[in-house]
Amino acid sequence: IPGLQTLRAKYPKDPRVLKPLAIELGKEPERTSELLRVLDVLFTEAPKEAEDKELQKQMMRAALTTATSQRAIELMRTRMGSTGADMLFDIVLNNHEFRARARTALETADVQRRLSPALKIAYDIYFASSCSARVELLPQAIRDGDERAITLLTIFSSKTKSGCGARRNKPCAAQCSKEAPDFENPIKQIRDRLSQTA
Repeated sequence: IPGLQTLRAKYPKDPRVLKPLAIELGKEPERTSELLRVLDVLFTEAPKEAEDKELQKQMMRAALTTATSQRAIELMRTRMGSTGADMLFDIVLNNHEFRARARTALETADVQRRLSPALKIAYDIYFASSCSARVELLPQAIRDGDERAITLLTIFSSKTKSGCGARRNKPCAAQCSKEAPDFENPIKQIRDRLSQTA
């Protein structure tokens, strides 16, 4: 790290210095704030680096750490393009603690403009106001949906294993039990389309 920091002092905006420095800083969790400052410059100078899986992993860890969450989510929103939007949606789906913060970032106009068609339909299915509203989204899901759409349609149309009954150990009805049959064929069609493009 010290050697890379010396180089950074000479070449403060060079991605060939910033990227290895970010990767090294990412190995030291106590330096996450410093890491985010480096990534801010790196993603500004070389936006394609936002697609790097290792850097995404570090960003996600920072976003799910209380001290750095706000800053990391802000970088996902402003510096990471459609990749950042995907990561924000991932937090909304999978992390209760930071869900509200990620959703706020996801709902800003600049992020909404960058949603890929696959993310847009997953987002619309997830936040639809009712099950019948989800049925109306099915043609678009068949056309644009990916694994996220399949997962969400499956969740809304499946019974849970437990959570209902006096002891909460009985299955609960599907959230969209009445519409569940409508979801079956679209789920299959999305799967088929994805397997053809794989």
